[in-house]
Amino acid sequence: MKYWIFPWRETIFDLSQCLEDNKFVDWRQKNKLSVGDIVFIYATKPLSQIIYMFQVIKTDIPHSVTINSKYLKKREGDQFHPSKLYTRMIPITEADADNPELSYKRLTQLGIKSTLQNNILVEGEVLNHILLNFDIVRNISSNEYEEGESKRVPITSYERNPIARKECIKHYGYRCHICNMNFEKKYGKIGRNFIHVHHKEFISTKGGNNHKVDPIRDLIPVCPNCHAMLHRKIDGKYMSVDELKRSIKINNFGH
Repeated sequence: MKYWIFPWRETIFDLSQCLEDNKFVDWRQKNKLSVGDIVFIYATKPLSQIIYMFQVIKTDIPHSVTINSKYLKKREGDQFHPSKLYTRMIPITEADADNPELSYKRLTQLGIKSTLQNNILVEGEVLNHILLNFDIVRNISSNEYEEGESKRVPITSYERNPIARKECIKHYGYRCHICNMNFEKKYGKIGRNFIHVHHKEFISTKGGNNHKVDPIRDLIPVCPNCHAMLHRKIDGKYMSVDELKRSIKINNFGH
């Protein structure tokens, strides 16, 4: 499975309407894609930010059976040329439109050299950063399941309430409430207003059902390191916030 960033110009293609009408999109296939690949859609100026995460479900689609033409606002070059092949993708999740951690500026700070005007492969630190900052629960699996066409299902996502997240941070602030890390104090301006928010009871345990969230009681700000530890198991169980605090205290004793 590979991860890609594809550029999207809103002035040319009405992606939002396409998804609302069809729940999928057909994209010009400029690279060797495989079913199961993940594609991050980067909205060009003025937004200049990754905004969608998609999964490839079909490749090598002829133009004659694509659904995109009605959503073109204007044609540019051979973007939807009849002789080209297309890739069908379904949306996994959508980022907030004001997420600085997914902005072009932040991606270049992490080492992206491209102007993101063309499709690029993404991996390593940049990939980890993008996945973390979509703030979704991810179940990564390399297993393949066959029923008709074989495909890989790499990610299960759960919808989050951005208002609840903001209320949690408003109450607790941008300090990690496990290790006391403050990114602005540690890294300066680049770390300002950066923190993850952890659901004390994993949202994935709710079976995909809507449920009420108390931003003060149910959520807690944590740094990415502590957040990752909360999502690891020890002796078959996840640690609670208090248990991880105690573990840090015990392991730092005497250092």
